[in-house]
Amino acid sequence: MGLVPGFLLRRIQAAEYDLAGVVVDGNNTGLKEGDQVFGWIPVPLSLSTGQGALQQYARLPAANLTIRPPSVTPTQAAGFGVAGLTAYQALEGIAHIKEGQSVFVNGGSTAVGAFCDPAREGAGRETRRSERVGEERGLCEEAGRGPPRPGGAPG
Repeated sequence: MGLVPGFLLRRIQAAEYDLAGVVVDGNNTGLKEGDQVFGWIPVPLSLSTGQGALQQYARLPAANLTIRPPSVTPTQAAGFGVAGLTAYQALEGIAHIKEGQSVFVNGGSTAVGAFCDPAREGAGRETRRSERVGEERGLCEEAGRGPPRPGGAPG
């Protein structure tokens, strides 16, 4: 037995918010047992319950999950949540980028930067990006997003 009673100790939190997995119990939602899903655990829920995406099981609202397409691996899908939502909110919700406008993404090879291209290209917009010199150099080209402008400057 420990020196401090269990009711005085704060529950250890499991880190991370993005996840991909299999539904165990859909709890009368649109999801059913066995569905392959991805999504994120909302920060307030994580803070109040102590659960995170690194746990074996997580209980969260169905609104925070969506069915994983078969062409996307669970590992890829687990990285979509926060990075993809951040890119979408920045371009659509904050900047209100319109057709014909250009976007400069500083750090185009980061997780959020990687989502800036797909999030806006469907609307006829143009993206310029910068990359750090070193190991990450060329990641944008490898991902099919073309080379960055010299010095990352919009052209």
